Amino acid sequence: MRIFAGFRLHSDQNRYVFGLRGGNNNDLFLARYGDNNKHAFLGTTPLGFIPQKGVWYTIRIDVEGSNIQVYLNNEPSARLTANDPEAPFLSGKIALGGGWSKTEFDSVKVSPLTEYTVHKDALHYNFQSLKDATVTGWTPVDESRYTKEKGIGWTDDGLFSRKRNVDADPLADSLVGFSDRGSKVLRVDLPDGDYIVSVNMGDPSHRSQNRIFFMDEQQSSIDTASENGNNNLLRKSITTYNGQLRMRFELDKPGHGVSINWLTIEPRKLAGDTAWRKYDSAETKNDTPDKVALRKTQRAAYQARQIEAPQDGRTTYSLNGDWLFLPDYEVGQSIPWDVQTDDSSWHVIDVPTFWTPMMSWNYSEGEGASKGRASKNYWEKEKKRCAAYTFDAPRTKTGYYRHTLILPDILKDKTVQINFDAIGRESQVWVNGTSVAEYTGMFAPVRADITKWVKPGANIVVVRAGDSLKNQEYNTRDIGRAPLHMFFLENRGIWQNVTLEISDSVTIDDTFFKPQLNRFDLDVTLKNRSGSPAEYKLATQIRDHKNNRLVYDASTTRTNVVTEAGQTKTITLRSDDQTHAPFKNWSPEFPNLYRAEIFAFNYNQDPSVDLKSFSDQAVVFQTFKNELFTTDLVNGDYVVTLEFGDATQPSLAEAYIGRDVNALEQAIV
Repeated sequence: MRIFAGFRLHSDQNRYVFGLRGGNNNDLFLARYGDNNKHAFLGTTPLGFIPQKGVWYTIRIDVEGSNIQVYLNNEPSARLTANDPEAPFLSGKIALGGGWSKTEFDSVKVSPLTEYTVHKDALHYNFQSLKDATVTGWTPVDESRYTKEKGIGWTDDGLFSRKRNVDADPLADSLVGFSDRGSKVLRVDLPDGDYIVSVNMGDPSHRSQNRIFFMDEQQSSIDTASENGNNNLLRKSITTYNGQLRMRFELDKPGHGVSINWLTIEPRKLAGDTAWRKYDSAETKNDTPDKVALRKTQRAAYQARQIEAPQDGRTTYSLNGDWLFLPDYEVGQSIPWDVQTDDSSWHVIDVPTFWTPMMSWNYSEGEGASKGRASKNYWEKEKKRCAAYTFDAPRTKTGYYRHTLILPDILKDKTVQINFDAIGRESQVWVNGTSVAEYTGMFAPVRADITKWVKPGANIVVVRAGDSLKNQEYNTRDIGRAPLHMFFLENRGIWQNVTLEISDSVTIDDTFFKPQLNRFDLDVTLKNRSGSPAEYKLATQIRDHKNNRLVYDASTTRTNVVTEAGQTKTITLRSDDQTHAPFKNWSPEFPNLYRAEIFAFNYNQDPSVDLKSFSDQAVVFQTFKNELFTTDLVNGDYVVTLEFGDATQPSLAEAYIGRDVNALEQAIV
């Protein structure tokens, strides 16, 4: 048995849907339908009983701005409470039906809520030009900056005040606003405590975007667009700390502006506990005084990354862990990527992770009311994680990461590369003050050859991540370059692994595996960064990822590659269907995976030494378990070939022994 109804209906694709669901659900259900990806699941809550046919149920839905409350059978408390700050519509018709069960409705009524009355002793602010007449009982606020003397004002420039002379209500006719994309912050000095804040937004003559973040909110409390003459009223319970209320107004919709009409701030003791709880969304606090001490402790514990001497071939070092971090609002006049910049007051952040909550589509599409849903727990966990940072995470749109690497003395003839598996969403990388990489996107690796910019000893890596610093150059179509809909929120930060690679001057820079029906092609790109020609041999092995079983072995069938100084060359290794075991198909149920290993053998050979075949004068040894073999050799050049492993899975290792080697045991294999 299911009963469905709707409200704020504009069309079948644009409406709120409420459901009382029996069967396998037995819950109350609330969602928003919207075209152009404007849909959102807002929550469920268990009924505690099984709905029965032929039984009447009384349902009341209270809506005020973005707040929605659902009551059942005249119960004193709401069964389901939701806040939908990104609602694209705040009005509309009601709708009856929508499910497949035959349903009868009776006594349907739509009426206004009892108007909330702000206490006369609350703080009342009207946003207007100071040249215009003031409204009795209201303190005028214009576009001027915050000062301690006034106790209220803006932290940014670029605002204006207007009086439209078209609305009979003087509070709705005047406004302070801005029309450039970005955000503006209003600060109000208040004693620490609980308050109900009411904000009225709208422009009687122009379209307005109403998007507000209170204090340290991860999501906006309201995010709507209104046409000319329409106003939006938002009420919210907040708790202040550090003696101040902060409100951030944002604009990102073309053709709109931000318009603030009036603001009231009502202490909880005047509003009453019932009203305060009604508008309380239980936002997690951040930026408390304890964070100052915590930042100092974490900063003192931060350590530079000591890079040990590399092995032959390629050595990879993880750079995951603690990095220093500077949020954009603390940059001021400093240059974060300058090696001389003082970082003693920077914060510490863990890498890799976002500094914003990570919310996939299957973790609900809004904070909503998710009683009985595990996703609510995940959302709360993510908010708690971000609130634990010592900086204002929701306020931070761009951040600078900084890490000191202590490199070893052995860097001659070596290649040093830094790899970021993914950074969200606009990024730039500096090494010792030099920009080495830039990227727009969220999922592709960001890599840079930093050989020429590093040195033995201390080296400083700085990464800018987050929103673009050039947003004004983009329009809404451009934003598709940086994916928005893989994750629900706008995530920012270094969110995948970071590594440093030190390798020989000739490296395998890229591979491309191309499977065919009965064989495969493997493109291998070799880059010679040295100042002289180099000759290498390429080979490959393929192993079952699950059990490491050797499936294909071409380590004895080598492809010769000669590269000139500075040259990049791509070679294709081709298999034969007779030389490998059958590959198993991949499927979601049985994800058979394989690991391809590509080897580059460097002989540094003397032209007089032939490595293509064994000489008749070669010395051959065959050893058995626990047996040691030795031999005396005349000083000179030798090729040492060792075959090891079992008879069914041979592998080959080779090493060239230079001059003045007195014994075989001095060879490095």
